[in-house]
Parts: sequence; structure tokens; C-alpha cells
Amino acid sequence: MFSYSLKNKLIFTIVGIVSVLGLIATYTVFSYSKNILYENEKESLLLIATEQAQQVSILLKQSTDLSEIISQQEFILDYLNDSEKEFQDLKILEKLKTYNINNIYSSIYLMDLKGTTLVSTAESFVSKNYSFREYFKGALQGENFTDISVGATSKELGYYFSTPVRNTKSKIIGVLVLKMKPEVIDNLIINPYIESNRNKLDLLAVIDNHSVIFHSNHENQLFKSIADLNPLVLSEISEQQRFADYKISPLNYSITLEEIKEAEKFLSTKIFNKISKENFLLNIVKIQGYPFCMVVIENENKLITSALDISYNLGIFVLLSVILASFFVNFIVRNLTKPLIELNSVVKKASDGDLGQRVLISSKDDIGILGNNFNKLIEKLQKNLKEVEAKVSLRTKQLEKTNQAMTGRELKMIELKKEMNELKNKEKL
Repeated sequence: MFSYSLKNKLIFTIVGIVSVLGLIATYTVFSYSKNILYENEKESLLLIATEQAQQVSILLKQSTDLSEIISQQEFILDYLNDSEKEFQDLKILEKLKTYNINNIYSSIYLMDLKGTTLVSTAESFVSKNYSFREYFKGALQGENFTDISVGATSKELGYYFSTPVRNTKSKIIGVLVLKMKPEVIDNLIINPYIESNRNKLDLLAVIDNHSVIFHSNHENQLFKSIADLNPLVLSEISEQQRFADYKISPLNYSITLEEIKEAEKFLSTKIFNKISKENFLLNIVKIQGYPFCMVVIENENKLITSALDISYNLGIFVLLSVILASFFVNFIVRNLTKPLIELNSVVKKASDGDLGQRVLISSKDDIGILGNNFNKLIEKLQKNLKEVEAKVSLRTKQLEKTNQAMTGRELKMIELKKEMNELKNKEKL
């Protein structure tokens, strides 16, 4: 049966306090770790996106510079200025091929001012007109232009780097185009990171200025948009024929195209998926000098899971600590209350009349002092009791003597009275 002894009260009080403090500590660490992990992961994702964007920018810049170099070559100028030039001039073709180092370009081709391909390392491009392409229109405006689209002829995705070809009077006389294979970026930048961080990110992608994905660590997300695109934007993409017959569909994130475009260099925010009903961390970093962005997305549940793991581990630690503390508390309280239990036993026996008991406590603390004082009290009571008993014995003897004296006197009185009665009777006779 449970006893409301001082020992049990102390044990349950201390264990209760440790348990409550442990729960408070667990909740505090969980909340704090969740916030810290969230901020750290947010910074980490932004750093990943920034590093990837910088590497992509460097790689793209190399192709832009190469297109400028080729466009300034004399053989290009001479060919475009030749009024009797022929399609697919073999000398020009051979020279263009020498620039395709490591075969990273699926095609290098030269276009006239009408958008017709004159010479191309991909023969299927020759005589085709691509005046509808944005990269051609951009180059005719006198600027280097970079675009990503699915080839109208090859049906393959590619990066297009276009540069206006100018004569000695700086007049535009044609357009030089490099079409880089997307695998170049995948193999040199995207894939190595994915292989080393396979389970880390929900999405690592490159998007265009309409938020359409054309590089991703998940193939099923290609040609989908991060933002919901309105019919006007979808119509514009369709008119430009950038993605051939691919239907652009949204990933249903709670972010607009305007929010992405308004970001100057980067965007780091929390988004919500309308289908899965889950929160995600979104980091978008613009690729410097190009109309593309690097995107990194991670499910927020991963952060909560990490915080829960820490909290669970702490909870187990607290539970084990409480159990261990219970043993220690029980041991300590037992040692502390043992003198009190002994004192209580002696007091009970003394109250029953056994004054020969003594408390054997050698400690110098308050309990030891209490035990010594109790022993002195018992000794004093015992001494007083003996004195009282002695006085009672003496008085009893005195009373016995007095009683004997009184009894003898009474007997004499009775005899005297008897004698007097006998004398009276003789006188009457």
C-alpha cells in the first residue's frame, strides 16, 4: 500500500520537477532547433542555388564569347559579303567545325538577314528559315542574345547563342548562332551535384524568364512552370514555338510569375503546393547576364522531421535521465530520511513507555542535533522518573509507619475503653 511518508513525498516531488523541466526543455529545444534548422537550411539552399547559378553563368559566358569571336572572323565577313555565296559552303563549314571543341555544340550556323540558314554544321538546318526565333530577332537588334528552346528541325532542346555579324562599317550583315547541347550543363554542373546530394533536394532546376523548367533533377518536371502562367503568357510561348509540342503545365506552387520577375538578384521564400498541401522552401537565383534562373526547392517537412528527430532523441534522453534520477533520488532520500525513520521508531517506543531506547545518529547536521537533543530529553525524563519513583517509595514507607502508629493507638484506645466499661460494671454491682 502506498504510504505518504516524507521519503515518498520527496521522491515524487523531485522526480516530478525533473520530468516537468525535461518536458519544457524538450519543447524549447524542438521549437528552437526547428527555427534554427529552417534558417540554416534556407541559407544553405540559397548558397547552393547561388553557386550553381555562378557555374552556369561562367559556362554560358564562354559560349557567348565564342560566338562573338567567330562572328568577327574575316572568312565570315567575306562569305556574307559575297554576292554569289552558296549554301553550305564547304570551306566555311570546315572552319566552323574547328570551333566545336569537345563537340559541345549540336550546331554552329550562319544566317542571313532574312533568317535563312546559309551554312551549318548540322546539315538539316541549311536553307531553313528561323526568323521567328527570339534569338534571331534579338541579334538583329544589335545585341548578343541567349535563348533556350526545342529545335524546330531537330526537335531537341538546346541553348542558342546568337551574335550579330557586322561589317567594317558596323552594319549588321548576318547572324552567327551556336546551339549548345543541354547535356553540357547537366554533365558538368547539375548531375555531379545531384549524384552527391541525391536525397537532399526536392528540386534542382534551371528555368527561363517564364519560369518554365528545362533542366531538372526530376525528368517528369521538365517543361513545367514554377509559377501559374496566365493564358496570355502561354499564348506567347506557343507563338514563339520555343518548346515545340510540349504542353506547359504548372507545378501548382503558390507563387506568381510577377514575384519571380520582381526579384533583383535572388528570391528566398516559403511557398505552398496546392495539390500536396505541403509547404516548401523556394530559392531562386538569377543567372547573371542571362534570362535564366537557378531554382532550389526543398520540402519543409524535412526540416520539421530533423527537428523532431532531435526532439525525440532529447525526449528519450530526458526519460532515461528521469529514470536514472529516480534511482539516485531514492538512494539519496533513503539515506537522508533513514535517521528520521529511526528517530520516529524510538519516539514511538518511548511513547509506549520504553525509555531505555536511544537514537544512534552520528551526523552533525540538523537531524543529528535533533537526535542528540531527543536522547538528552529521554535521559532527563528517565532521571526525573527515577527521582519521582524514589520520592513515592519514601513517602509510601512514611505513610506505612504512620499507619502502623495510628493502628496501635486505636488498639490501645479500644483496650482502654474496654477496661473502663469493665470498671463501670463493677461499680454498679
